[in-house]
Amino acid sequence: MSRYRTEIVPIGTLLLIASVAFVRLMALPAFEDEGSQLRLVWRVIEAREWLQPLSEGKPLEAWLMVPLVRLAGQPLAAIRALHVLVGMLGAVLTYRLGMRVTDRQAAWVGGVLFALCPFVVYLERLALSDTLLCAAAIGVLLSVLRLAEAVTWARAAVLAVSLVLAALCKLPVGFVLLGATPLALAVMPAGERQRLLEASHLRKLLAAHAPALILAAAVAVVAGIRWRSGRTPGFGLQDLFGIGLGQYQNIGAGSGGPRPGLLRELITQLSGPVVALGLIGLVASAL
Repeated sequence: MSRYRTEIVPIGTLLLIASVAFVRLMALPAFEDEGSQLRLVWRVIEAREWLQPLSEGKPLEAWLMVPLVRLAGQPLAAIRALHVLVGMLGAVLTYRLGMRVTDRQAAWVGGVLFALCPFVVYLERLALSDTLLCAAAIGVLLSVLRLAEAVTWARAAVLAVSLVLAALCKLPVGFVLLGATPLALAVMPAGERQRLLEASHLRKLLAAHAPALILAAAVAVVAGIRWRSGRTPGFGLQDLFGIGLGQYQNIGAGSGGPRPGLLRELITQLSGPVVALGLIGLVASAL
């Protein structure tokens, strides 16, 4: 407790600042994706179709909503509040991540910037999977850094759980976080890389990634079987192909709009300057 006593004030302040997203939580009208999630939740409650949310690739979100919808008088307000709480957790995780790579003051400022970022606050106030995936991704990066500092079975288990949770937040996009450790190994100093690739440490690294890799293989096999039988692949793959690879040709065609694509989608949702800053940050980090 003495070790964490100094963290109470900065983390408590971050949570207080991040709670601003609770203000006028229901001011935004219901979003179509929120309606889709609620329909999946009601199918779970009424028909016990627990695997149905897998079709949209966002099972964790729907499963977490089930008890809230059962208990709350206003289901939409309850599930939006859940996403605000996840956003608050994301601010704390950003602070903890910053503590691993910089000083306390810079880490706290990073947490505050996350908590007050208009785009983050906007997503927190809608029951969308993006907030869950964002917080889960920060958790994965923090787990990777902790495991690199001290390779233990306990930290490997935490990373394994983090990777699976991130994948279940948004299939198949969440699987991209499986590349965090290989990328870290590729850009770290040679001496650190050799230490982590020793036989005893390598076993722990592989064990940490095995559950998420098995899940990815299962998704690929089931999606392949569904596709060969003439059905949609499920697991959110149709949106990945349609939006990310530009296969949705009819969206916007009636109004003469352009075909969707990954870069266009990122710029539309995040804005061009944010995408540019992100690319600069990736290059600077690698260098």
